[in-house]
Amino acid sequence: QPIVGKNIFGEEVKQSDYQFNPEKYCGNNCLINEDNEIIAKTAGIPILGEDKTISIQSEMILDSVIDKQLTVETDLIVNGEVNGAKLMVNGNLTIYGNVVNCMDGIYVNGDVKFLNGDHSKIIASGKISFEKCRFCSLLAEKEIIGINDSSIIGGFTISGDKVQVRVLGNDYKENTDVEIAIAPYLKEQIRLLSDQLNSISSESNREEMKLLYNEKIRMEKKYLQKLIGSLEKKDNHSIKIEETIYPGVFLRIMDSSLEIKKITNGYFFEV
Repeated sequence: QPIVGKNIFGEEVKQSDYQFNPEKYCGNNCLINEDNEIIAKTAGIPILGEDKTISIQSEMILDSVIDKQLTVETDLIVNGEVNGAKLMVNGNLTIYGNVVNCMDGIYVNGDVKFLNGDHSKIIASGKISFEKCRFCSLLAEKEIIGINDSSIIGGFTISGDKVQVRVLGNDYKENTDVEIAIAPYLKEQIRLLSDQLNSISSESNREEMKLLYNEKIRMEKKYLQKLIGSLEKKDNHSIKIEETIYPGVFLRIMDSSLEIKKITNGYFFEV
């Protein structure tokens, strides 16, 4: 006599004649592997639909101001302002608003796009694009690009590739540093891991220390490979100012540096 049971969806099945059909339950952003298993084909959050299909939500959309700490494991779209928040995003981040007073950091494993930034720290493994930034710390492994009538005033801007903006600095000679460096995002991750290791008690968290230490060693090896690769490839890196650059601006590309001492219309610095 067959035994009647239930599957994970509460459906009655007979043990003797039930065969799992993954195609019936495979939803968006999922696929079926050679072992007939449903697996994710993109990073995100597993969602069980009303039709009992399993899907992966690859982006989160928020229609409100973010003013607290938030960790998101997908692409994040914010239809509003980010004010005084700390964000950790494992995906691309798009903010259709301003980023204000976020000095605890917005850390993104992907690209970042926002309107205006003010007194905020934004760190990305990809590229950063924006309209205006005042007294921000911007760090991107790839390019940092200003769009429309863009400007950077004050703060520190570090890219692993190139920086392009319409206006750099202002009439008040605010100190504005722009730098091209090798693998700045990777270097920042190593620094953060070092800070974590220093804050952990070796007696009570030996296993966590071991994991962090091994990850730090892995990243340091990767950073060394980047350094060696940069010496061999000798790629061109540049800082381009499309309209005006003011005194008080300091430009650096690797070992070459330049201080701007007079107002200049348009500037291109390449190494």
